[in-house]
Amino acid sequence: MSNLKNQYINTARTVEIGNPSWQLAQNSGLTDLSVRHVERNRMVDLNGHSFMNMCSCSYLGLEIDPRLARRAADYVLYDVGGKQSLEDAYSAFSQVKVMYPDIVGDLLQRCTSVKAKRLFLKWGRECGQLNVDTVLSQYRIPVGSNSRWITRLKDGSMLSLKPYG
Repeated sequence: MSNLKNQYINTARTVEIGNPSWQLAQNSGLTDLSVRHVERNRMVDLNGHSFMNMCSCSYLGLEIDPRLARRAADYVLYDVGGKQSLEDAYSAFSQVKVMYPDIVGDLLQRCTSVKAKRLFLKWGRECGQLNVDTVLSQYRIPVGSNSRWITRLKDGSMLSLKPYG
């Protein structure tokens, strides 16, 4: 059975054929764009240019499904100190170039983990990519009690999170 191979797909050839198109798109500034969704399939880039994405692979609209965003935030930040090291998570968080306050506010309102919300607000302040006070003034983000949230991480260190970062 190990001698059988898929006779209907040739991934190497598919990549070979597709790469020139992707390279042209990248050279034309059409990849790696930071955008925010404004309505239906309309987006706005960092320069304020509004456009419609005519070549998205996301035909299901998952990139704007609030359940997906909520679950992503819960997953990424909830496992910090457990399955994911604090250093790795902070490194990934600090590499985010732009955080739109309206998107962050909506995301944090939907997030179900107090730990994840507090960690997001703390790192948003520390990394400087987000004006946390602006988000907090525009959105009601429940963060549990007014006391610190403290836990011991797997490596033995302590993580202490204030209510609003």
